[in-house]
Amino acid sequence: MKYAYFPGCAVHASAKEYAMSANAVNKYLDIELVEIPDWNCCGAIDAVYAYNPLLSISLASRNLALAENMKMDIVTLCSACFFTLSRANNML
Repeated sequence: MKYAYFPGCAVHASAKEYAMSANAVNKYLDIELVEIPDWNCCGAIDAVYAYNPLLSISLASRNLALAENMKMDIVTLCSACFFTLSRANNML
């Protein structure tokens, strides 16, 4: 199975070990994560959401559109990204 993979900022910065363990599990389960090209921050950071909710939803919506163009369901490892992407998806 293939999924559009949204890594999020934390996975690239401070959660590399988490990504490595997820990749090991994915390999075992025969799941392929295809990183979304040109992804941006999901908008979950407190400053963006607290001061500009529209910007937060817009950032997440762009990532959802990129995944849709890949014709794959989107997955993420980050719980904050999941919340923001899910919230934007429900709003759309």
